[in-house]
Amino acid sequence: MDSLQEVSYTIEQVKKLFQDLTIGGLLTAETDKINTLNMLYQEFSRIGASHIAEKLELLLQAIENNQHESAVLLMRAQASIQLFERILNLEYASKILADSETMV
Repeated sequence: MDSLQEVSYTIEQVKKLFQDLTIGGLLTAETDKINTLNMLYQEFSRIGASHIAEKLELLLQAIENNQHESAVLLMRAQASIQLFERILNLEYASKILADSETMV
């Protein structure tokens, strides 16, 4: 699995977690959801996406402390993930175009 596929897989994991948290509720999040969020926070830190990691860390802290602003933090994290995914897609498309130009 190349690095782009790895990052794409991680993005899909976090999007699924966000969906589960939205449906199941943030203030009643189960331990497995919190552990997954912590793992994803660490993964985004590892790959150098510190802006995403910061959003996930704030969300994690808000959930653990039963803070009511956790819903707002979830929406901000979702927006950051969507933007990050779009940027990755644009970079990937640009790379493919550049590679195809060199083949011609």
